[in-house]
Amino acid sequence: MLARPAPDRDRAPTPVRPTDDPLRALVGRLSADLAAVCERVAVLERAARVHADDDVALMAALVAAVGACVFSAAEILDHATIDRDLHAALRSRRTAKAVGLRLRGIADQPLGGFVLRRVGRDEHGILWGLQVASDLHPGPCPGEDPG
Repeated sequence: MLARPAPDRDRAPTPVRPTDDPLRALVGRLSADLAAVCERVAVLERAARVHADDDVALMAALVAAVGACVFSAAEILDHATIDRDLHAALRSRRTAKAVGLRLRGIADQPLGGFVLRRVGRDEHGILWGLQVASDLHPGPCPGEDPG
């Protein structure tokens, strides 16, 4: 068996130069892939902004419709029949399950100054309540006198 020479650890690695055609092709493909990923990220970011606007609109409609009351998805669905803004914010969701899934999707995140919280359960399903977002931190609001 032939012995391999020990690697020269003091020598700097030889830089790779894209002079070979296969290497140039690989770099070209990677550049194209990166451009495609960047475009996809931009599309997803635009979609996220639209969803965020929809989330804020739904929260505003909930605040206007229920205020400080506890409610279920079925009750929101019923109320949407007489509340034009709530109806629009729910879009095509026409079952209590679909509304409940939508509420779950915006729960526990500050939107428009409020946070939707799961507060219990009854025969109608999950009970939801709204909390003022400024109530989520223990200290005074910026510019508020702490004393």
